[in-house]
Amino acid sequence: MTREALLIGTASYEHESLRRLRSPAQDVAQLDAVLADPAVGGYDVTTHVDTPAERLSEAIRGFFADRRPDDTLVLYFSGHGIKDAAGELFLAATDTQLDDLDHTALSTDTVNRWVRNCRSRHVLLILDCCYSGAFPRGMFAKAGATVDVHERFTGRGLAIMTATTAIEYAFEGGELADRHDGEPDTSAFTKALIHGLATGEADDNLDQRITLDELYYYVFDLVRAANPRQTPCLWLLGGQGSFVVAHRRPGSTARWRRPAPAREPVVLEPSRRVLALTIPAAVAGGFVSWLGLDGLPGSPLWSVALFGVLLVAAAVPHTVRAWAGRTVLENRGVRVTGLRTRFIPWPSILVVETRYGLFGQGAAVRRGNRLHRLPLVLPAPDRVWFGSRQRWRTGLDKVRVYSVHRGSPTSVVSAGPTGLLTGALPSLVAVIAVLVGIDHPWNWPTVTTTLPDACALLREGSAVFGPTDPQPDNSSADTAGCSTPFAGFGTLRLDYELSRSAPPSAIRRAAARLAGYRLSDGQQGTIFTADKLTHEGYGVEQAPWAKVRLRCGNVVVSVAYDGGGANAMTTFLPAVANEAANRLAAETPGIC
Repeated sequence: MTREALLIGTASYEHESLRRLRSPAQDVAQLDAVLADPAVGGYDVTTHVDTPAERLSEAIRGFFADRRPDDTLVLYFSGHGIKDAAGELFLAATDTQLDDLDHTALSTDTVNRWVRNCRSRHVLLILDCCYSGAFPRGMFAKAGATVDVHERFTGRGLAIMTATTAIEYAFEGGELADRHDGEPDTSAFTKALIHGLATGEADDNLDQRITLDELYYYVFDLVRAANPRQTPCLWLLGGQGSFVVAHRRPGSTARWRRPAPAREPVVLEPSRRVLALTIPAAVAGGFVSWLGLDGLPGSPLWSVALFGVLLVAAAVPHTVRAWAGRTVLENRGVRVTGLRTRFIPWPSILVVETRYGLFGQGAAVRRGNRLHRLPLVLPAPDRVWFGSRQRWRTGLDKVRVYSVHRGSPTSVVSAGPTGLLTGALPSLVAVIAVLVGIDHPWNWPTVTTTLPDACALLREGSAVFGPTDPQPDNSSADTAGCSTPFAGFGTLRLDYELSRSAPPSAIRRAAARLAGYRLSDGQQGTIFTADKLTHEGYGVEQAPWAKVRLRCGNVVVSVAYDGGGANAMTTFLPAVANEAANRLAAETPGIC
């Protein structure tokens, strides 16, 4: 584990449009003394003052190369920051030429690439630069009110601290126009940084450690107290645990008296109107799940059940957020309450994303201090489809403005209507996959919804049975039964039992019915294997009676004899059952 710092300061410039700065050389020297002090920083410090761009590029590239995950790295830059016409940020070196930034200045995109390839999980980038624009004669440019460094630099375990969100200088027509009125002192940021480390005042909780959060909020309060128009900023990207920047010097008792919060917390309440949509949706989802599992003729239909579960999963979080959720904008970050409370520091908020959902519009926070990219949905601001647009816009403005005042300007972006489709697409794909892979109704087996005339079958067998007078018995839409005297010795009975359902369920129910009969019949007689049966089935005998049962598709066929000579019937009954099944197959081809 190593602790190293690379401090870069550029005060003088060859290009006449880049004004000489007063403080970078002194700031680098003083920061070097503090960070290198074993009692405070304990860093191995390398400094570069008024160094050409090529040497700076080599120094920064080497600084981030061949690192270990537990290394702590600090890169500090003090000087001019320049944006080109495309909005790319460059860090000016002493030999920077405004008409050749690609070769004479440090591109933040290039530095970003070196940071991404660095294995260290504790990297602190400090920029004390005036974000200025300088262009050839005849060009006019004004930079925006906020700096997009959090978009230029990405990586794991990276923190970016900047001196201000404001533009110090304006370039018009290729000539520099000094703005002394209201111009912030760029060195105030670094002076506060050095003072907090050297005196230990930045150790807010007196635990002898100065963490990144403590250092930033100390610098923020000190600079804002001196100049309310200057706002130091901090962004956290993929943070890995607590970032200890330095330690309090032994014996130091200095402590900063933190001023009262500049802004009172703002509470954003979710719209209760959404309950009129989410509660019925949750109930409907539960009902659909029941239908898919047990309520439809083809149950279980797993795709239908999954659709219901997904509908419940979409409705319940919205219901909880609308009933118990709050979004509280505080000085240190955003507090989200609901089933559990979460706190997101302002520096870790990369963007607030508005999105269309099933029940309206909502907002989510994308965090930079988490390796996972799943956004945190805010209870508010939100808008039901029939809700107020003005209330929705006002809530978003409060989040944006509050973030600017707290030194971590965030953007509010819209996912657009396509966000609704994108969010629903995984669920839709899952339902279709289950429908195709498991349910596949187009491959369902053949079933019947009607039964043959049992008495007609027995009547046709009169040549075998002897003179018969079949009598229908126990017949309904799902059953067909008939009995007839058999050769004067006993009674022969034929029963059809239909399981009425969609094909998969009907087959399963018929099979379950046959299994249930086998269990109960086995308790009353002796089960025997009816070898002559052409379908799934069995026989049972217990003098003076015998039975044979089989399943043909979704129909259970039972043939029973009660009378003398039951043992002799064990070979005759299977033939009757097979003929009954053949009659079913003739009326419904493919059933069995």
